[in-house]
Amino acid sequence: NSMTRSLETSRDELLAQNELLRESERHQRDLIGMVSHELRTPLAAVLGFTALLLQRDFGVEERRRYLEIIDTQARRLARLAGDFLDVQLLEGGGLTLVLEQFDLGELVREQTRLFFTGQSEHTHELVLPEEPVIVHADRDRLSQVVGNLLSNAVKYSPDGGTIAVGAQARDGTVRVSVADQGLGIPPEELPRL
Repeated sequence: NSMTRSLETSRDELLAQNELLRESERHQRDLIGMVSHELRTPLAAVLGFTALLLQRDFGVEERRRYLEIIDTQARRLARLAGDFLDVQLLEGGGLTLVLEQFDLGELVREQTRLFFTGQSEHTHELVLPEEPVIVHADRDRLSQVVGNLLSNAVKYSPDGGTIAVGAQARDGTVRVSVADQGLGIPPEELPRL
């Protein structure tokens, strides 16, 4: 009886360890998927605008604007690589937010320019207030969020479709919106958001 109980205890411990390993593998797959998704957007921008500059002659101002986009996205890639290599992140410690005041409207304008300057088959409507939309937040993280929304809108909208992008401040709350003409999220997936 003692031996049977010992074997059952060992079996239960092995099953629990097995489940922990499976959960760890799921987290690792999720992290790899997130890294892949987050790096793809700025990398595509760097490659796309570099290709444009190499293939065509642009005026000084337009060339400078494209180089600024490449510089911004290359710096974003460097920060993302640093974040993903951070031991705390890999150990589940999370990221540290760098809070600062900035104009969210300008960030939305930058990200929109990135996705719709010369290489998109989509049209866009950008609606921003004339006055700055000042927020106190982590600029890089919000760039990622807006970039992901725009990337998904471009990816899942029919070619030639219009993507509406906007930001507004009201009663101490700021709202950023990205609306496209895609099929949307299937109803059965909505609870997972």
